[in-house]
Amino acid sequence: MGAEASRAQGACCGGRPFGQGASPEEVEEGEFMEPHDVDKLLLENRAEVERALEQIGRRRTEVQESARRLEQQRAEATEVAKQLEAERQEIAGEWSRLEAGRGTLRSEREEVQRLQAELEAGQEALQVERQEVSRLRAEFQASQKNSWWFTCASTDGQKKCSDAKVLPHDATPTRPPAADGLHSEEFDPRRLSFETRLPAGMTR
Repeated sequence: MGAEASRAQGACCGGRPFGQGASPEEVEEGEFMEPHDVDKLLLENRAEVERALEQIGRRRTEVQESARRLEQQRAEATEVAKQLEAERQEIAGEWSRLEAGRGTLRSEREEVQRLQAELEAGQEALQVERQEVSRLRAEFQASQKNSWWFTCASTDGQKKCSDAKVLPHDATPTRPPAADGLHSEEFDPRRLSFETRLPAGMTR
């Protein structure tokens, strides 16, 4: 009775539970599967499903590991971006200080140029003074060889001039050499001055 039921089930369902096992195309027409064949097929299908689940699990693990690595790389990239921003700000600060230093250097350079111009002007003035000293020294030496002009001012501002052909070595403004018309009560010898040329507006 049971064998007939199995054969009847095999005739209507191909000898396999509905929805399980091989497709009807895999079983030849009129072929019946024994129960142990059905169990074997189920075991094979279950093994394939388990292998597929294992592969899915490994794939899920790989995906999770990749996601973890991506998250770690994202965190590292964020940290690198922060470091780059800090370095950029530091470079900007250095650039600002460099610009300020450049402005200071420009001001100092202008100050140096101004001082150089003043130094050159001072050197030119010193050269003029040296030339003037040389000229006065030459006139003094010439006066030693020739004669001196003597000027004496009176109390009312009047001046008298005279010349001496020979200048004593001990003559000074406070001890002038004797000259005609200069030693008198009207003219003070202490106000006597020596000139190498006749003062302007005066005649001998």
